[in-house]
Amino acid sequence: MGNEVVIQHSCPKCKHVTTPKGKALTLSLTCEKCGVYYCVHTNANDQFLTKFIPALAIRSRGKIKGVLYEVMGFAVKREKKYEYQWREYFLFNPNVGIAFLSEYDGNWNFLKPYSKHPLFVSYTATPTIEKGKFQLYAKYHAEVLYASGEFFTDIIGSNESSTHYEHICPPYILNFEESNSQLGAYLGEYISPALVATGFNLDKKNLPPKKGLGYTQPHSFSVDESLLLTISVVTLLAAFFLQWILNETAINKKVFESHFVQADLNGQKMFTTSSFQLEGDQKNVVIKVKAPLSNDWFFAEYSLINDATDQEYIFTNEFEYYNGTEEGEAWSEGSNMGDAFLSSIPKGKYHINIYPEFSTSNHEFTISIFRDTPFYSNFFVLCFLLCLFPAAFYGYRYYREQKRWEDSEYSTYE
Repeated sequence: MGNEVVIQHSCPKCKHVTTPKGKALTLSLTCEKCGVYYCVHTNANDQFLTKFIPALAIRSRGKIKGVLYEVMGFAVKREKKYEYQWREYFLFNPNVGIAFLSEYDGNWNFLKPYSKHPLFVSYTATPTIEKGKFQLYAKYHAEVLYASGEFFTDIIGSNESSTHYEHICPPYILNFEESNSQLGAYLGEYISPALVATGFNLDKKNLPPKKGLGYTQPHSFSVDESLLLTISVVTLLAAFFLQWILNETAINKKVFESHFVQADLNGQKMFTTSSFQLEGDQKNVVIKVKAPLSNDWFFAEYSLINDATDQEYIFTNEFEYYNGTEEGEAWSEGSNMGDAFLSSIPKGKYHINIYPEFSTSNHEFTISIFRDTPFYSNFFVLCFLLCLFPAAFYGYRYYREQKRWEDSEYSTYE
């Protein structure tokens, strides 16, 4: 079988000897005894002032996307300009290679090296790859606040000498790291805290609490926008066509009109119209009332009565009209007309009993009755309902995208 070479490194500070899991791949690590970070080729070392406890323990193993990874290293990084912090876990599988779990405010991304990017890509533009079109979310320089475990690069030196470009196309993230000596790229995807906890056999409560919307977190529900738009347009066109057919086939016939004056009541409480014929079965009836109002109101109760069956339909109608002049400008409010709509009235001969209430200034009114009149309120309600879901969806999406981009200086949302 041959002899396996055992690789060991001595801490430059306390001389403790560590045997790295990554063997010859390990280029930097922290001392298991004193915690100092050092590079195996240069012996340069750093002592961290603050210690951070990882949610995923070093040397623990977890399965992500069907691959069993081991946590090799843990680092806490800080963006130099705005000073926000995030945590990174360096993962390794000997058959698949390296990967990373990045966590910020309880939101996780799983990233792997990406080798298909063109070297001439413009980092501040909108790179397009097989996952979609990406937008620049952040450009920054990072510093390492803490590290533990082992790494296949000098994470302190590589971070502090690199410019980082983060592009997103939720749920995907595309990271570029550019320095004078190298160009790296990583393609990642949002992963829920529940999947992280399940993969590493942890209680979700032991992970950092999730705060807000992760900047790569997908929407809670997905809708094909082109299909939604097509369905909405087709349905609205069908509603317009149906309303047009109803308008064209409606009789819209005036079957009665009369003028009434209070003096004609002669002490009675109601007017009774002459009989009129309603043709067409189960059609609507529209009653329009007009009164010469000026800073006044008119109210009446009505009973539409079938002469043959005494079937009665009771309804009321009230309207008011006020006008005047204020600071040299005329104004008005209300109307001197009102109407009532009765649907599905059987055909036959009818009359109406009218119980009016007159004011001190108005003493007359006119009533007109129409059979089978085109009515638009149901059409407008239908259009409103048809537009409600698309409007709610786009409003929800706009709000979510605005929240997603609120921490980015490249946001197009105000």
